[in-house]
Amino acid sequence: MNHYPPLAHYLAAWLSPIWDSGLVSMFNLGMASLFVVYVALFSMGALVSKSAAIVAVCILAGLALLDWPIHGFELRGNYFYSQAVATALAYCAFLAAMASQSHLRRDALFLAATITIGFAHMIAALQLIAAYGVLLCFEGVTSKSGRWRVGYWAIASLGFLAFHPSVRAMLDIGTHEGGLDLLAVDQPVMQAVLVAATGLIGAGCALMGARRNDPTIVAIGCLIFASFALSASLWGAHTVAGLGSYYGFKKTLFSLTTLAPFGLCILLVRDIHIKGATVPIIASAGSVAVLFAVLIGSSPIDATRLEVLREAVEHSGYQAESNRRENSATIVNFPELTPIFNYLLTIGELHVPRDERAAAVYTNDFTGVQRIDAVLTDRMEQCSSEPVGPIFRVPFDCWVANR
Repeated sequence: MNHYPPLAHYLAAWLSPIWDSGLVSMFNLGMASLFVVYVALFSMGALVSKSAAIVAVCILAGLALLDWPIHGFELRGNYFYSQAVATALAYCAFLAAMASQSHLRRDALFLAATITIGFAHMIAALQLIAAYGVLLCFEGVTSKSGRWRVGYWAIASLGFLAFHPSVRAMLDIGTHEGGLDLLAVDQPVMQAVLVAATGLIGAGCALMGARRNDPTIVAIGCLIFASFALSASLWGAHTVAGLGSYYGFKKTLFSLTTLAPFGLCILLVRDIHIKGATVPIIASAGSVAVLFAVLIGSSPIDATRLEVLREAVEHSGYQAESNRRENSATIVNFPELTPIFNYLLTIGELHVPRDERAAAVYTNDFTGVQRIDAVLTDRMEQCSSEPVGPIFRVPFDCWVANR
């Protein structure tokens, strides 16, 4: 984590005075990023066909309720906050480039966006590189004017991979095999079907757009196909060459689970006409609907819960800086929250170093862990639970024995 690209966390820090908390700022910025992801996506769809965008809203919301891990599930389990922010920036850059009539401005926009997004998350940056590369290759095949720009983008992409500082950081941590449960698509067979289907859908959209002389459909198809190409490349690199990790490949599947149904709607529902709906209404209302479906079943931190924790700290006279001592620590455990959120509160608000104590909170496995004195929780234990404002301070040994 110390080597992770920091831009998304800098954004949360810059905005933290609004909520008086870096964590709440991060959570709110994560939610806003996902809203922007779907605004950009449904705007692309509505520019092609309002009916396709509306059907896509319904399908993606339904899939979210069925625990299909579309965009938004990055923040439900492992809390891939940086990936959510970077994906929002990438989709916005792609939408803005689609609206540009100047090749020079579009090239400059993609280059600047890729460099910037690389400081937030490498998967989103690579997805943008691939999307524009596929689009330029497609334009190079269909028109002579685009062929020289393929070479320019190849050189720019190689330069990005050779010199961007985040590339080295991701190579250093890219072999890490973390835990990631993708629910409905967690089986290798299902993942293979998803990857192949996404490639076919992307190619179908691009070819259909070329036949109809519709650059918007072409661009959407190239974005979908590029997502397939990136996932397939990372899978091949890990499986065949032993590079990277299966965990890294799985992190690319959030875009496939979202873009494949979206592209299918473009292919099948584009010619049904709906009157009265406007692009902003479809994009905004659709984003709210999908995010509401995604958040059902999740356990986000809000300002109220954080204030409860702060009140407990204030009542107990507890000083978070004392957790920096080597011999003791107090951790957070709210039973209804997932371990990742308890971990974020423990390191973010109580300043527990990222050592074996914080790791135990993250994994929810406290076997053999020492140097923890107490647990702040909202569940009273019979052995010496000390009320601290609205929650309790429980001795660690007592809390472990009663888990």
